Amino acid sequence: MTATFAKSMLPQTLVMPFSYVLPIAEFTIGLLLMLGLFSSKAILAGVIVMLLLMFGTCMIENWEALPSQMIHALILILLLQFIAGNNISLDKLLHKI
Repeated sequence: MTATFAKSMLPQTLVMPFSYVLPIAEFTIGLLLMLGLFSSKAILAGVIVMLLLMFGTCMIENWEALPSQMIHALILILLLQFIAGNNISLDKLLHKI
């Protein structure tokens, strides 16, 4: 990832830590979404990660990857809009107890 961003305006001191944190963040957010645990916070974290990815994609002018990232962000926003209908989740189970 750092080689891809070598010619961009982003400093390597930001790219390197982000490249280490990204897989962990994606795994954690995905796991929380599949379990339905802390759903709204996981969706918001997912949107933030997607916005950061879109920003980086624009910085290296990789326009082919941008539509896919925008679709993922829109899906997350739709999930947040319809979170009230999330009846099969650990969030609902925990709130009933």
